[in-house]
Amino acid sequence: MRDSAIEHQPHWVDRDWLAVVAAICGQILSVGTLTVYIFGVFIPPLQAEFGWTRTQLVVAVSITQYTLGVITPLWGFLSDRLGPRVLQVPMTVVLAALVAGLSLMTANLWHFYLMFLLISLFAPSPVLYSMVLVRLFRKRLGMALGLMMVGVGLGSTVLPMVSQALIASFGWRVAYIVLGVATVCIGIPAALVATRHVRSALPRPPGAAVGSVWPAVRTPLFLRIALVFVLLGFVTTGTVPHLAPMMMDRHFSAAEAARVASLTGLTALIARGGVGWVLDRVPAPRVLGCVALLGTAALLLLAWQPFVFANYLAALMLGLVVGAEVDFVAFLARSYFAPGIFGRLFGLLFLAFTVGGGTGPIVMGMSFDRLGSYTPGLVLLACLAAVAGGIAFSIQGKRGPQAAAESDNVSQMAVAAAE
Repeated sequence: MRDSAIEHQPHWVDRDWLAVVAAICGQILSVGTLTVYIFGVFIPPLQAEFGWTRTQLVVAVSITQYTLGVITPLWGFLSDRLGPRVLQVPMTVVLAALVAGLSLMTANLWHFYLMFLLISLFAPSPVLYSMVLVRLFRKRLGMALGLMMVGVGLGSTVLPMVSQALIASFGWRVAYIVLGVATVCIGIPAALVATRHVRSALPRPPGAAVGSVWPAVRTPLFLRIALVFVLLGFVTTGTVPHLAPMMMDRHFSAAEAARVASLTGLTALIARGGVGWVLDRVPAPRVLGCVALLGTAALLLLAWQPFVFANYLAALMLGLVVGAEVDFVAFLARSYFAPGIFGRLFGLLFLAFTVGGGTGPIVMGMSFDRLGSYTPGLVLLACLAAVAGGIAFSIQGKRGPQAAAESDNVSQMAVAAAE
């Protein structure tokens, strides 16, 4: 029966590129692009209206990161058990409503924090689209995950400039309303199309243990991977929300600062598919190490600006690092560990990323507010990126036999069920 299932695979197995396109569209207006990548262009108008410091403002990003880290393992578990569609569609509606609700902000700082807390609690987790592609692709998984992250690149390229134009023309409140409406108009069709072949729960091989995630978590391999993502979260999320105000401090106009911030998304847009192609051919730890060291170079360049176009070049280089969390987390979780625990393992690795991601923006804000410059913070982040690169290069080992065996069983069961 299994041989027959393999010989008569449904046409969508390893070929459902329409689901990849839908995932790209869904990622354009995702919780990451809406709370991190466009946040910098909202800092000046919020400071002007409410008088909050940059450290106070970026605490909202930290709340989002910490909460996403805590809640994502739960969404991973539910995605394993219920399937991604039952979560993705209603959560997209809630995300749209909450983003539009930011237009009702009051001068109470707790109101600002509460809205970002609710967004991170109920927004669609990055694990959901990754779960869809993990179930649809095997040999081309790296490419599929990399292309999915093109959506983040598109969002982080276009949305800062669109948001800045809306703020300049209509104010920041209208900008949030427009972003909320766009989220539901794009996100719902994207979720329905992406999940059309994987509506149900993840098939489990006979006898697979539901709680088998903990032996994997205790391995040195997992701990090293998790530490890399803690450091990368600190570096990427620590820098991106401050990039636009950093440029304005360097006498860029608001529109020019938004364009510099958008360059990170442009590079991510160009590189994501390429990184996915490389991941299918080169050991992932080596690629991750190179990306981390590139981040070190970008941050040092941003700190010292040795020539005229250093800010632009640093933003382009930083784009190769920004957004790497989801495709690398998903690829490593899928490649080194059993797919039956993918959702929960992804959630735990994403938690590691958000531990760093929640701390980095506050550290950078304190660097500016207390030391009068972003330079000390940038140097610290560059050192952390270098450490992350060293740890990534030290990761050894190949895909475990348990992961390989269970992958074959799950794929065969999914094909048989589809027939």
